[in-house]
Amino acid sequence: MILWQISFAAYSQKDRVPGKIITDSNDTLYGFILTDPSLTNINQVVFTHEKSGEDFDTISPYQLPKVNIDGKEYESLPVTYDDREVKVFIRRIVFGFYYLYEGYRDDGKKIFFLKTAGDNIIYLPKESKNEWLDQYFSDCGFEPPRVYYDETSLTDLISKYSQCKQPENFVYQEEKYKLKVNIGIKVGPNISMMKFTDKLNLYRGISFKYKLGLQGGLLFEIEFNRFFQVEMDLLFSVIQGKLVDSVQFDFSRMDINIPILLRYTFNSYSGLDPFINLGLDFRILLNEKYRFIHSEGEMDLNPAKGVTGFIAGAGTLIPLGRQRRLIIDFRYTYSHYLAHTGPADKYALNHHVIAFSTGILF
Repeated sequence: MILWQISFAAYSQKDRVPGKIITDSNDTLYGFILTDPSLTNINQVVFTHEKSGEDFDTISPYQLPKVNIDGKEYESLPVTYDDREVKVFIRRIVFGFYYLYEGYRDDGKKIFFLKTAGDNIIYLPKESKNEWLDQYFSDCGFEPPRVYYDETSLTDLISKYSQCKQPENFVYQEEKYKLKVNIGIKVGPNISMMKFTDKLNLYRGISFKYKLGLQGGLLFEIEFNRFFQVEMDLLFSVIQGKLVDSVQFDFSRMDINIPILLRYTFNSYSGLDPFINLGLDFRILLNEKYRFIHSEGEMDLNPAKGVTGFIAGAGTLIPLGRQRRLIIDFRYTYSHYLAHTGPADKYALNHHVIAFSTGILF
């Protein structure tokens, strides 16, 4: 018993989400549930009454009819799983001619179950997809679309099959999408290029070689639904470049970088959620070096302290268990601003930055 409690004490408050359990007598107990899939999965739920508590109850599907994990209700239902009749915690996500359920294994992998017309709930193994497609989706002249082992693809499959079997009914998601705010971290390299002109156009078209920089920090995501999200980052960034030609120029900037983007996420058909995004980039200058050497001597440019740019990008989200997601993205940022050596000597700077980053959303 002591070893059991010590192993759970290693999990911090961030590994717990609000939850409640519903007893056989229909009483509701409120508390928190550990999200680690090795502890909370289709076979059990680990529950505590206090957010920072270290007294846990391990509850099996044979003990409770329902459990609510972070607003999502999982039922204890008998299923055929690995050729055995067992009870598991699963959540209904779609119903039509068939019902579709989801659950998580102890390794964090999401798996799916199908409630057939005979009220049996069977496990749908990914590796035998063609077999259960032929068995359950091959009548009424129905030709299944290309099916991947994920929620979006299976929802589409059941929706189209249900319209074939019962055209007067429509399949729908049982649960409305709730607005969610997620927090994460990200880091990655960038390369930048700058073109500039001066008031006499002496250096029009001169551009600088790419040079490696770095950015990293926090990201905040607001999910409106599974297609549209807003992302705002709070990053520390270093961008730099160099030119040695008829003139010599070195520049580097250290900024607080606040990009705000509208993201569109495509249907997931292979365990990936690809997306595109557009938005604005706001930079607050912390430190800079713009050193310019030409035939008339050496001078330092004083760039604008605040810069606004435009961003376009693309990337993908990869689920990592119940809560976490890996985010990978590429961005192109364009900004135009002024630098000067004095009241009359102004230079127009066109700055191009290409950035790659990867991070985790919690």
